[in-house]
Amino acid sequence: MLRRDPLSQKILAAGVILKPLERAIIEHEDLFRRHFMAQPATLARAKFAALHEAFVTSGTFVYVPKGVEVELPIEISIG
Repeated sequence: MLRRDPLSQKILAAGVILKPLERAIIEHEDLFRRHFMAQPATLARAKFAALHEAFVTSGTFVYVPKGVEVELPIEISIG
């Protein structure tokens, strides 16, 4: 069972994005590329970061612009 409550118009107008990773890659490519795996991994963790980046196939993209506050919690669960 999948339950999805859409974000309010107020939150959407503030620039908050909550989408499946697969859609965010296409619809917000520049934003996605700027933030996803953007920080270099430390030497000891680099191999795991590379594996993650190579094999990630799903997830949730959550973007809250600087200065924007989301008052209600965002809950994501996999079931």
